[in-house]
Amino acid sequence: MEAYQYKYGDRPLEGYTIQRAAGRGGFGEVYYAVSDSGRQVALKVVQSYEQIELRGITQCMNLKSPHLVTVFDVKYNDQNRPFVVMEYVSGPALSDLLRDSPGGLGTQKAAFFLQEIAKGLSYLHECGIVHRDLKPSNIFYENGYVKIGDYGLTKAISTSHHVSHTITVGTVHYMAPEIGAGKYDRSVDIYALGVLLYEMLTGQLPFIGASPAEILMKHMTAPPELEHIDEPFRRVIRRALAKDPAERYQTVQQMVEDVFGAEHVRNSVSQFSPEELSIVAEHMAKKVGDDKPEHAAPTPGPHSRPYGQFVSPKDFSKEVGKAAERFAKQVEVIGGQVAEKLKNAKAHAEQQGKNRVTIADSISPGQRRTLSIITMLTVALGAAFFSQRNCGFAAGAAVFIMIGVASKVILYARRQWWSALDEGSRKLGKAATCFLAAFLAVIVASIAAGALGGHPFHGGA
Repeated sequence: MEAYQYKYGDRPLEGYTIQRAAGRGGFGEVYYAVSDSGRQVALKVVQSYEQIELRGITQCMNLKSPHLVTVFDVKYNDQNRPFVVMEYVSGPALSDLLRDSPGGLGTQKAAFFLQEIAKGLSYLHECGIVHRDLKPSNIFYENGYVKIGDYGLTKAISTSHHVSHTITVGTVHYMAPEIGAGKYDRSVDIYALGVLLYEMLTGQLPFIGASPAEILMKHMTAPPELEHIDEPFRRVIRRALAKDPAERYQTVQQMVEDVFGAEHVRNSVSQFSPEELSIVAEHMAKKVGDDKPEHAAPTPGPHSRPYGQFVSPKDFSKEVGKAAERFAKQVEVIGGQVAEKLKNAKAHAEQQGKNRVTIADSISPGQRRTLSIITMLTVALGAAFFSQRNCGFAAGAAVFIMIGVASKVILYARRQWWSALDEGSRKLGKAATCFLAAFLAVIVASIAAGALGGHPFHGGA
């Protein structure tokens, strides 16, 4: 792993002394530092996408909320390199808590975090700002407060859905489908909050894959698996993760109210004591403190942890996340192309009167019929060869007719019946069709085989 630029005792910025490295991301490195006057701060060294990072920082410089990590200032050193001076948060990140609870936090803690995250997120949206990079490593718990940090990706909400820059940034695991096409508004944060709620409940991400491109494609096309999640969370996550932003909640508060509209959720969270979570947070912070390098200066308390601490992934899907930032420049290109193809396919399907987008079949109807006849003949010849000598021809003919009749019945039912059934009745309708097709095929084949002088189903004539 590449070494950090600075070590204990370095003074890359006048007035601040590095104590230890806290972590790194796609935009830079974060250090725990102390000012000459003794103030503890998190010092972020901006390394890439500098304009995007500093633009977001400038917009959030004067925001004041107990649910946001405070940004104090942006300073430049002698080499004109920018440093972001931020609030030091002693508590652990949500990612730490999730790593320590691989099966999820449970409905009570998940609902509590949802409610508290929503307070900071709603404040940002009311100020006309969309965060764009909401994820567990950017959410912290300290002294009863849940705080949202890392404003490097924030952007002022514009009346236009299109942005001026051409670089898509964010973490693919929490990225709304429309981000790939360069569209940003508060709905991308609502989508990310839906992913967070899923992860807090299950300990897993709704969409995983072997590459960022595969994960992005699932965000754009695949529905999340929610059968194992109880209501009202299942309904809320389904709506928050809708592919079309117009189908999602229009505000964070709507999403929270939908969850807390369930009496059992309200009662559970009302009985939740933040002190219980503080004990867990203290334990997590102590574990982090025990792992600090020997040359690092002692922290003010045994359970301290600087804002911005990045932890190792808990599973393979988390490791993929490390590549997400490096993938940022490619996401928009890929996402834009896929989005355009899906849009064209959907428009074509609507013109044909279809309800869903289908992939065009490169095989013509004539070729398909030829392949079907060849398959039927092959199976029929096999049946004739392995049948008793005196009924081989009848057996082959019977199998050929059976396949033909069954196929015709199923294809007819698919065109005429299945489309009229709702989702719940369609499975039963398909099963009934298959049973009917098999029954009719056997009857017709038996009659035909008898007329040909043999009855293969009864051992021959």
